[in-house]
Amino acid sequence: MLRAVAFFCVIAAVAAAECGQDTEFTDSSGTIEFLNYGMDMDCSWIIKTPGPITLSLSDFGIEYHDNCGYDWLDINYIEDGNNHFIGSYCGDTAPEPMVIDSDGIHLSFHSDNMVNDVGFTVHWEGQGDGEE
Repeated sequence: MLRAVAFFCVIAAVAAAECGQDTEFTDSSGTIEFLNYGMDMDCSWIIKTPGPITLSLSDFGIEYHDNCGYDWLDINYIEDGNNHFIGSYCGDTAPEPMVIDSDGIHLSFHSDNMVNDVGFTVHWEGQGDGEE
């Protein structure tokens, strides 16, 4: 007896991110890997997909300081073309997954000239249907 079995494999966009200025991602879901970062870096990425957007971080290690004053990852949501600050993150504990009710996220990373660290992986999943 033969049985037909359907197998579906969905591969999300995974990008080993280079340090750029406002590198844009428009896939409805994806992953940015920014691991083992160097010193004296200023990088940014924009995720544009119908929201709300679920954002989660893993493999997280950014040089710690009480106020994230050395190295940091800033997360902003984009509304009407403007960035609105959500938070600044550093250390070795990734922030909890967050749902951002926006069609865009702006990530900004900065490292100073003293210590580098693990970096981070960002995964996003757009929940909207693209219709307004």
